[in-house]
Amino acid sequence: MLGDNAPKTEFTFGIGWVDAACAQARKYRDGLNSLNAFPVPDKDTGSNLTVTLTALKEAFDAEYEVLQKEPKPADAAALNLRIGQLYERAIMQAYRSARGNSGTLLCTWALEAVRSYWGLPGHLTEDMDESEVAQIPVFSALHQQYEEAPAAEIRESSYREAFALSAAAQRVRQSVPDASLMRSTMGAVMLAVADYRFHYRPGSELQDMLNRSEYRRTSVLRALEGTAEYPPAPELKGTVDAGALGLYLTVVHTNSRWRTSRLDDAQIERMLVPPAMPSRHLQERRGDSTAASARVPEWELMGTVDADPVAVAQIRSELEQLGDSLLLTPLDVSAGMWSLHVHVFSLDDARAAIARHGMLREERVSSLREGPADSACAAD
Repeated sequence: MLGDNAPKTEFTFGIGWVDAACAQARKYRDGLNSLNAFPVPDKDTGSNLTVTLTALKEAFDAEYEVLQKEPKPADAAALNLRIGQLYERAIMQAYRSARGNSGTLLCTWALEAVRSYWGLPGHLTEDMDESEVAQIPVFSALHQQYEEAPAAEIRESSYREAFALSAAAQRVRQSVPDASLMRSTMGAVMLAVADYRFHYRPGSELQDMLNRSEYRRTSVLRALEGTAEYPPAPELKGTVDAGALGLYLTVVHTNSRWRTSRLDDAQIERMLVPPAMPSRHLQERRGDSTAASARVPEWELMGTVDADPVAVAQIRSELEQLGDSLLLTPLDVSAGMWSLHVHVFSLDDARAAIARHGMLREERVSSLREGPADSACAAD
C-alpha cells in the first residue's frame, strides 16, 4: 500500500501483503475469536477479519487483472495515480463485505491511508488549511517528530507514509464515539504505525535499519500491552484487545517491508489469553441475563447508506438511541455514500430510522447471541 517502489511493483506488493494477511487471519482466527470480549463477547473478531480480508484479497486479484489488461499510462506519475485508484477500488469493494467492528474499522483505516497517500478525492485533509491540520493532535505529534530529525537526514517519503497513516488513524478516531477507545482497541496499533519514527530513524543506513526495527517492535508491543493496561471495559484489565492484536497480526506482522520488526511467536501466544471474566459479566454483556438493566443489543446491522451529510447526522443521532457500536464512515461523500455498522435492539426500528433520512443498501445482519458466521480465506 505504501512505499517507494515502482508503481506496478507497488500493486504486486499489495497483493502479496493481502495474501499474507489472509494466511495470518486463518492461523489466528480461533485464538482471536476466543480473545474477543469487546464491545460484546460474541467471539467473532477472528472470523470478521477473515471474512473482510477474503473480500479484500478477491478484490485485489480482480483489480490486478484490470491493470494487466490496460494500456500503460503515458508516464510514471499517471501510472502511480492509477495504482492508487485501483487500491481504492479494491478497498471500497471489500468494504461492502466487511464484517463487524474490526472489519469495518480495518477498511475505514485502509481507505483513508490510500486516499491520503495518493492524494485521491475524499481524503481527510482535502478541504483543510494548514492551521486546521496542525490543531489535530495526531498531526501535530507527527510534525514534532519530523522537526526533531536533523534537516540533512529527513526523508520526505517516510513523512508521506507517516502522514497518510496519521490521517487514517484520525479518520478512525472520528468514527468512534469515545476518544479513549483509541488507546484501548485497534486504534492503539494505528497510532503506533502513524509515528514518523516508525518509518525512519536518523543515522547511517545501517543504524537507521537497526534502530527502526527495534523501535517498531517496542512501539507495537507497547501499544498492544497498553490495551490490557487501559482496557475498553474495567473487567477486561490484563487482557489484550482482540481487535488490536488482530490488526497487528494481519496488517503489521504481514508487511514484508517490516519483517525485521515482527514480534516472536512466544510474545504473540502470551497475548492470546481469553479474559478471565466472571460468568455474570459474560452473560450480561451477551444479553443472556433477564435483568432489564443488563439488556444489550441483539443484532448487528451493516450496509451502505445513501444520504447527504445533514441526513447522516440525523441518522447517527437516531441510531445512537437504538443501540451501540455505531460506525458511520464516509465511502464517497460527494456521492452521498456511507458505510454503516451498528448493534441494535430492533432491526425494524433501525431500518425505519435510516429510511426516514436516507436509503440502506447491501444490508448484512447477524445475531449477537449466536456464534460468528465462519469463513476462511481462500487457500493459496
